Formats: sequence, structure tokens, C-alpha cells
Amino acid sequence: MSWRRALSVRIARMARYVAQWYGDKGHLHIPRGAGKVVTEDVAFSVSAYWCCVRVIAETIGQMPWRVYRSTPRGREIAEGHPADRLLNRTPNAIQDAPVWRELMLRWVLSWGNAYCEIVRDSSFRPVALWPIEPWRVLPRLESGRLIYGVQQPSSVPIDLEAHDVLHFRGLGTELMGWSVINAMARTLGLSAAQEESFASQMEHGTRLSGVLVPTGGDLKRESAERLTKMWKEQHGGSSNHGKVVMLPSGMDFKAFSMPNTDAQLLESRQFSVIDICRFMRVPPHKVYDLSRATFSNITHQHLEFQQDTLGPWMVKLEHQADRKLISTAATDYRTELDPTSTLRMDPDTRVKYYQGLSNLGAISPNEVREREGLNDLGPEGDIYTVPVNLQTLEKAGAEPDPQPQPRQLALPFGGKSNGDLVATNGDNANGRGRIRDY
Repeated sequence: MSWRRALSVRIARMARYVAQWYGDKGHLHIPRGAGKVVTEDVAFSVSAYWCCVRVIAETIGQMPWRVYRSTPRGREIAEGHPADRLLNRTPNAIQDAPVWRELMLRWVLSWGNAYCEIVRDSSFRPVALWPIEPWRVLPRLESGRLIYGVQQPSSVPIDLEAHDVLHFRGLGTELMGWSVINAMARTLGLSAAQEESFASQMEHGTRLSGVLVPTGGDLKRESAERLTKMWKEQHGGSSNHGKVVMLPSGMDFKAFSMPNTDAQLLESRQFSVIDICRFMRVPPHKVYDLSRATFSNITHQHLEFQQDTLGPWMVKLEHQADRKLISTAATDYRTELDPTSTLRMDPDTRVKYYQGLSNLGAISPNEVREREGLNDLGPEGDIYTVPVNLQTLEKAGAEPDPQPQPRQLALPFGGKSNGDLVATNGDNANGRGRIRDY
């Protein structure tokens, strides 16, 4: 990148910052916290904010994002659809799909907006998705049409139609999302100031576990200067933290405890982590704050992260892609992010899960092996099975079938058998048929 282009990009970024700083009344509003101007670089220097953005962006970045086509039997992956390649494999010539998605999420979680130009061929099919820095874009309405004004690096602005721009946005107005960094500027500034204060103390401050006090009266000036010099040499900087100075005899040692201000500073640093997680809607255990996590609730907190944190972003991404990358006439096509890879359970839980689906006849052995990354069993693995003792609700509530009555035989002398008698052709003394009981 030439120096002219680099300078124009920097100017465009600063112009975007200035545009965001102006409020509704036209007054300049600079996001500050604890006396610090909060920019994107300052925000990402705070570890809790960095981790919140990273865990959301990387988790969604690893999910398969496919295009599905509805079929009479359900749905199937539309591998030949151009949007399927762009969303799941290569959106453009220099980025892979996971990297592109992470960039989109990073921008929208910082600036409140993420933009991407849709390049189309002569048949109006999407062939590439090129990211546009959010500080170079300003949406506006003209005669009911949504137009995206883009400041070019060459300082020549251009307008893009709404159908040629993927716009992922967070909470905000009808046209744009609000800047998350602006909203949490005080919290980020306070956390950054705390980090800077601690670093300055470790670099220049003196941290002692105690001090030696002379018992024989005041020290002479030469002795005091010599003591001060030795003090700095032995206790200045973080490498000498906690040491006790060695002085001549006649000195008493006075121990120090942690000042209340330091204890409060540690508590405020921990509160800053919780406050940042509250802004980003991320459970604290995802940023490695396990003070409130236990073995009994960590699984439920992970499910809350999937449903409450990732769920809304996944829906926004899917609906924007459906609207801009799939023709309105293709009503049987839709995109979907698959969170299965991030919800992989432990082996015992997966066995119970697959057994439950198999007993319902909802999954075959080949489908189980496919989800586990194993080869299929062939045609015999596509059989769906159910337990033999299952029956329908209608049959369970119906009247039982009548029991068959025993068959009765007519006897030559007019009687009837009870089913246990068998007539034979043997002759007796009277020349009549003989009845034998078996």
C-alpha cells in the first residue's frame, strides 16, 4: 500500500470517528473513560473485551454455513448453489470463509456494523464477497431507497445499491447499529486506566513488605542519602518486589499490610470484567472468570452461551444472507449455520442421545457414523429401527379383541363335546360310535 493510500485510509477512519462523535444536537462527543479517549485500539488492549469478541467471532467462524434446498423428504445441501461456496468455503480471492466471518463479527461487535460488497456476474449471481471497512460506509435513504455511500481510498465516494451490500448490524437505529465501543467507553476506559496504573507501579513504584525505623533518633543527612540510594537499588522495580532493606543495628522493622486502596483496585478490576461481559452478553466463564462457575452449573452456562449469545447473531447472519444472496423466486432455498460442531457432548451423553433417536426411528446407523466422522456400513446401515413392543396410541386405547371360543363337535347320540373329547370310528358292543377322552 502506497503512502498516499495509507494516508487517505487513515483520514477516512478519522472522519468516521468524528462522524460518530457528533451527537443528535451537533455537539462533539468524544468517547472517554477515566480520562482516556477510547478508540478501537484502546478497547482491544483490554483483555476481557478482546476475549469476548474473540469467543463470539471464532465460535461462529468454525460453524458450517450451508445453503439447503427443500425436498419432498425434507431438505438437502445445495452444493451447486453459488452462495454455498461463498459462505462455506471461499468468499473472495484472499480470504477463507472462517477468516471472513471472524472479520465480519469483529467489526459488528466493535463498530455495530459490518459491510461486504456483493460482486455479481452477468446473470446476477453472486461470485465474490469483499469486506468494506465500517468507518468508510454511511447508509442513507433517498426517495425510499436505501443507498450505501462508500468513501474510497482515492477520496472519491461511490454509492452502492442495497441489494449489492451485505449489512450485518447490531442493536441501533433503523439504518445503522450503535457502536459498542462508544456505548461502553467508560467501562473500557476505566479498565485500560487500571491496567496502565498497575503497569506504572510495577515499573517505577516501590512495593515493600515492611520498613526499618531507627530507634536512636534522627539520621544524619549523609546517612539518610546513603539509605535512600540503597533503598532505590534494592527495592525499585517489580523484580525487587517484597524485599526488606538491610540496615545497620539500631533499627526496628515495621510490617506493612495491603493498603485499602490496593484491595479496592483489585475488586474494581474484577468488576470491570463482569461489566464488559454484561455489555457483550457473554457468560463470565467464557472469558476465564470462574469465580461463579461450579461443576453443577457450567453445562447450563454453556447452553446459555449457545442460545443467548450466539443464537441472535446466527439468526441475523442467516436472514441477511437469505435476503441478499438467494433470489426471491427461489423460495425453497435458505442458508443455515450448523452449531452441532460447537455442541459436541461427552461420549456417554452422545451414546444416550443417539440411542434415543434410534429408538424413535429418527436416525439410522449410517447417519450416526457420519456425525461421528466414521465411514458408513453400506446399504444395511440405512435401516431405521424401533423397539418391537411399541404400538400406536389408537391401538392402545381400542377395545381388546374377543377371545376365540372352543370348537364343539356334534356327537352321534345328540350330545356335544367340550373340546377335550375326540370322536373316533372305533366300534363298541352296540355298534355305536365310541368316544375316547384324551
